[in-house]
Amino acid sequence: MSEDATPNQLRPYFYSPNVVQQRMTKKIRNPDDTEALRRATGRRLAIVREVFGLQKGEFGKRAGIGATAYSMIESGERLPSVQVAIALCEAYGLTLDYIFRGDAGDIRHSLATAIEALSSARSENEGG
Repeated sequence: MSEDATPNQLRPYFYSPNVVQQRMTKKIRNPDDTEALRRATGRRLAIVREVFGLQKGEFGKRAGIGATAYSMIESGERLPSVQVAIALCEAYGLTLDYIFRGDAGDIRHSLATAIEALSSARSENEGG
């Protein structure tokens, strides 16, 4: 780092949650892709909720999220904000990669195994 560097020159390496959300959604150019992302995110969270054996309202409440807001996320009506996603990560041992991309690589093994088993069972029941 140069001695002449000002805080404003260093600031681009730190992004607020709103900037992260904007950058994440800017990469999705097609509105159909946004809808698919909302649905997939909701499905993943529904599976995690079922693994924990909780109703929607209780699942959201434990993460500090209102029942209506959580229900809209799980049903695919909207994406969770970065702040809400972080709250879910902290409450349930998830990662942002899992919530938004489905990458369970950094989730603790027992939770990842339970998620995979429930996902597989759902796929078999849906015929796919």
